[in-house]
Amino acid sequence: YDNKMEFLNVPGLLEIFENIAKYLSTGDLFSFRCCSRLCKELADLGLTKHKRLAMGFEEDDVWECPPLALQVIIEKCKALQEIHIESIFITDHHLHTLISNNHHLKRVYMRNCYKITDEGFLTVLQCKKLKSLTTANCTDSFLEGLVRNNIFLEEINLDACDISVGGFISFIKQQPLLRYILFPFCIEGEDVFEMSIRDVTDIISAVKSHCKNLEYICLPNYRDERYPGLLEDLAENCPKLKIISIPDTRKILMRTHLYFQSNKVRLINENLDVYEFNGQKSPSDL
Repeated sequence: YDNKMEFLNVPGLLEIFENIAKYLSTGDLFSFRCCSRLCKELADLGLTKHKRLAMGFEEDDVWECPPLALQVIIEKCKALQEIHIESIFITDHHLHTLISNNHHLKRVYMRNCYKITDEGFLTVLQCKKLKSLTTANCTDSFLEGLVRNNIFLEEINLDACDISVGGFISFIKQQPLLRYILFPFCIEGEDVFEMSIRDVTDIISAVKSHCKNLEYICLPNYRDERYPGLLEDLAENCPKLKIISIPDTRKILMRTHLYFQSNKVRLINENLDVYEFNGQKSPSDL
């Protein structure tokens, strides 16, 4: 075609590109955008309607992109439902722009974003329809704000967060729809190993009383000998529970093994090696 307008008037061209853009990453679209003015217009259209933004993963080569590229991508994306970001370049300003343009976000995954401050991360509280959150920027004040703005969370991963026992329990009590919970590794700067038996018992008590939709829970550094009967109690009180993830299923007590041998709930290792206690393996074989 001799000119851009003639090319853009090809019947169905924009619809065809929109369908193709669904299968391209944001990095692919930005690379395509740099080819020509026409490609820029088409790529911007694709970015505007993109549903998922991923940065810092092999499938999306945006990890070491220049700041200008990052800024363009964040400004153009206005229909996102999910962000999956591990980037040392994203700042509070980027996050503010991203959230301001995408109030309908349902899934937020942000790890290793070292330039995002705790104050800057509060911008995520604007996401009223949020269902899934994975972050390392969580504080007690953030959890309090989250409860005020959203009680419809289904998945929460706080394994790298430093929050208080009381803050975590208060949050759990006000999120009745939670299906997936990944316990914090640290609470108030203490390793979970050092948490008191009462603290752990109080947290599990809150979960079993208020999270009746629970399907999956991960308990990092769990030690069965310190909390006898805790896993069984959790399984008994959460009727939809399917999986409990603990560090080492080989170290569970015999009574725990016998319980889960005849129970629908599966115990798995944190490395996701699944051991279905169906009577085919003994504890010494696991």
